[in-house]
Amino acid sequence: MKGQLLAAAVLSAAMFVQPLTAAAAYESAEEIKLAVRPMQTAEGMYHPEGSQTLYVSPAAAVSGAQMHIGVFIEAERAELNMIVFELETSSDRLTFLPDTFRNPKMDMAAEASTYSLPDGTTFESQYLPYCLGKVTEKGLYKPACYTMLHNFPEDGRSFRVNWQYGFYSDEDVNATAFLGGKSDAFSFVEMDMQLAAGTAPGVYEIAFNATDSVAEDENKSHTIITSYEGTLQHSAYADMVPGLKPLEIIVGAAQLDGDAEVFRFADDTAAPSPADLTGTVSRLQDGTLAAASLTEESFTYDVAPGFPDVVTVPEVSDAALLCDGLPVLTAEGKPVTVSYRIGCRGDVDLDGAVTASDAARILIFAAQQGAGEEASLADAENENFAEFLGDVNGNGVSGELNASDAACVLIYAAINGSGRTPDWQEILHPTN
Repeated sequence: MKGQLLAAAVLSAAMFVQPLTAAAAYESAEEIKLAVRPMQTAEGMYHPEGSQTLYVSPAAAVSGAQMHIGVFIEAERAELNMIVFELETSSDRLTFLPDTFRNPKMDMAAEASTYSLPDGTTFESQYLPYCLGKVTEKGLYKPACYTMLHNFPEDGRSFRVNWQYGFYSDEDVNATAFLGGKSDAFSFVEMDMQLAAGTAPGVYEIAFNATDSVAEDENKSHTIITSYEGTLQHSAYADMVPGLKPLEIIVGAAQLDGDAEVFRFADDTAAPSPADLTGTVSRLQDGTLAAASLTEESFTYDVAPGFPDVVTVPEVSDAALLCDGLPVLTAEGKPVTVSYRIGCRGDVDLDGAVTASDAARILIFAAQQGAGEEASLADAENENFAEFLGDVNGNGVSGELNASDAACVLIYAAINGSGRTPDWQEILHPTN
């Protein structure tokens, strides 16, 4: 390993003997970035497309799991001579697996596999498709990797890569074009990560080790990029810390199995709470999952749906469900988003008013159901909500509408039409 690092140092020194006659091709971190992303995840993990966040369900945290990650280059052009970076984890619960490291020239299989470029072009290769590789006019794939050295410390919490492109003829200075013309269509390097069994809830990170800038002395950043501009006879080399995008890993504190949609009547002024949800919830504590209650103070909404003095109905509020400040997840690892829908009791056509039209619609619905026919009050997206609002004298269970509900709605509409203020409790529970 020492020999590899010495070779990397020699190569790095060779790069800097060239005359500094022009500005670097990349002049700011806004032009080029390095990003670490999950490429394949285990059961119970969820990675929203385009995000730098990976969610891990409590069940996956209990058993432990592996994920396959990649380091990607994000840039419009590939004017690169050298990339040096170091990745590190924020906890010993998250470690790199050195034996799974893949560089561009490692055979992935005994037989060639077929791969597709972003434009639909296909090629066959035994090598891992590599962001700086190239496909020749004859359809042959070449990794185009001059030198790549890597080092994994024994604790498994970091690893370092030193990549050198080397010197080529003037005609070959564009050899570092991105494979398929898109910088992040393919990875730069890949490997597996291990999430230890019994990992506690919390936020973990796989991040690049780098300073904000590179000084002209020994204290250079662990992560830099060297780029070129112009022909090889008039090259310019300069170190720059690129934009760096770490991967955030959120291990959820609790897991919900149930419906995260809540229906409420506007005349029900009780404060909303997670206890309104249905389903079972389990909580991760001391490395094990145990049944919990949504009435616990640990469960909250990040943005609690409120009931202002004047509610515009029907109203929809979305809020994430939290436990101890961390997202409550599903068994698949997806964050639970509560859809809180508030409407007028009896307003089955969802126009914000309770009228005789609503009563008629409920009667037709009840008659169709009674005859065994297909019945609906609204479109598929709003059907359950409309049925809930129509069940004015029931227990809030959808689909229990009858002529009695229609009669109550008609009474409400008549009182309102006379200029008086109707009271649902008086209508539903008249006194003798």
